[in-house]
Amino acid sequence: MSLEIVNLYAFGISANISTFGATLANLFVSDRNGNQVDVVQGHQYPAAEDLMEQALKYGNFFGVTVGRVCNRIANGSFKLNSKEYTLVKNNGPNCLHGGTKGFDKRIFSILKQSSDSVTLTYTSPDGEEGFPGTLILDVTYTIVQSPGSNGAGVRIDYDARLAPDTSADLKTPVNLTNHSYFNLDPSLPTVLDTRLVFPRNRVIGIQELNENQVPSGNLLLFATAPEYDFSAPDESSAGTKLGENINAERVQRFRGYDDFYVISPVAVSASSMYKDELAKMPVIAAATCESNGVRLKMKTTCPGFQLYTGNWTSGTPSKLGSAEPTYGNYSGFCLETSFPPDAINGEKYGWTDGVVIGKGEHWRQSTVYEFDTVA
Repeated sequence: MSLEIVNLYAFGISANISTFGATLANLFVSDRNGNQVDVVQGHQYPAAEDLMEQALKYGNFFGVTVGRVCNRIANGSFKLNSKEYTLVKNNGPNCLHGGTKGFDKRIFSILKQSSDSVTLTYTSPDGEEGFPGTLILDVTYTIVQSPGSNGAGVRIDYDARLAPDTSADLKTPVNLTNHSYFNLDPSLPTVLDTRLVFPRNRVIGIQELNENQVPSGNLLLFATAPEYDFSAPDESSAGTKLGENINAERVQRFRGYDDFYVISPVAVSASSMYKDELAKMPVIAAATCESNGVRLKMKTTCPGFQLYTGNWTSGTPSKLGSAEPTYGNYSGFCLETSFPPDAINGEKYGWTDGVVIGKGEHWRQSTVYEFDTVA
């Protein structure tokens, strides 16, 4: 199957979507001076095949769709359908981001497209990377704008379900995310001066992680973990620089931020209620670059997100227009919306129901990355 790159354009925003990994390869937005800047990191590619080659070589998950299960599955195993499933361990003792050849390394087909939207589809066969059941996944990218807003962004909708001929009693885990790395001013070598904001009471804490980055099930409130706290009164607040506490001892356990933040149940409920009314959907996190005025606002129906500061990207060849010919650590940040890591093994914490589907059920979630500018 040949690779394709689809260009989307609307409301002054342009996005390139690759069928390899259902990847957000480019996202051009305007800065405060009207200049177009590509705010997502990735590989330099004159052709779609080059994107695949570089992605396979360097493996940083730039802009890809991650699945069948994103983040970590402890000990590379889980119990479901009255049996234990064993997966590849590609991250110490864990299975990370769907295994050796997850959805990020699969070629999707174009199901439908228009000037401002494209739906890509992939069928994951039973047993692929050790997961049960044939899963059909549709990923839709759409350029969107809130009514009355000067900003615009990209919306990502996921719809995953088991194939119609699946046996009635079979279930499978699903937990998907987009792994875009953002640098709101690509002329800067790091994002350490980018200011991050969690509007008050919308993000309530982080999952406590063990040495293998697997949750214990305990929630760390920001009162006991202030180095992880980016809370502020609202999305227009100045926020805290990503680099302000990145050298704190607990943060440096994983060389920088690589932690799962939990969204308040009230905000999750409102996000689900207003997922088709973008202006009413609450902002969960906002990031601002003072050098060019670009602001990113993230909205999602998911119950949380992984904040990752690109702690292992050093030496990866960068796109044209980047500050350096290769990316360094902290050159981008991710807001990976999803259910918690190891949720499939988190039944005692009440996580499992959100990541398991049976025949006739759908795993549907939506995330919006919206952009505007500030003075």
